[in-house]
Amino acid sequence: VYCYRRTFAGRFALLCCAAITGVHRFSRFFPFGLFYFISLKGVFPMPLIQVKTNVPISREAEVQLKSALGKAITVIPTKTESGLMIQFEPQAHLWFGGSDAPALIAVVSVFRASSNEAYQAFTAEACRIFTQYLAVPGDRIYIKFDETLHWGRNGSNFSPD
Repeated sequence: VYCYRRTFAGRFALLCCAAITGVHRFSRFFPFGLFYFISLKGVFPMPLIQVKTNVPISREAEVQLKSALGKAITVIPTKTESGLMIQFEPQAHLWFGGSDAPALIAVVSVFRASSNEAYQAFTAEACRIFTQYLAVPGDRIYIKFDETLHWGRNGSNFSPD
């Protein structure tokens, strides 16, 4: 494998193997972002953001949040607004630190894993968005990331292989 890394043809061959057998097995041979966009099934699918808060969300704010979160999700490699599903649960019975003051939890589910840097960038942007549109202070927001190896859509599953 070492000799293949030095030539374009060798890298292309390894890239094809990675696309067929699973990116994670060949990740040490290529830059981080190169594989995540190549797969026999296309771009890895479906982030889901579930937003639960104890404040009301108007229809106008919901549309603005949807658009802003759609842009923010792109900081996580391979995630796009076109595959994003968002669930809003306003006026939930939510307590944080013993208080029912405005608070929010967002659970971000993604297919496969990403980097800590990408998650950090998303957390920073999401907290800014929630503070801007819902007036929830950043210190009363939790962002949780769930990574999954199996995700289904349209009658079939995406899997790690």
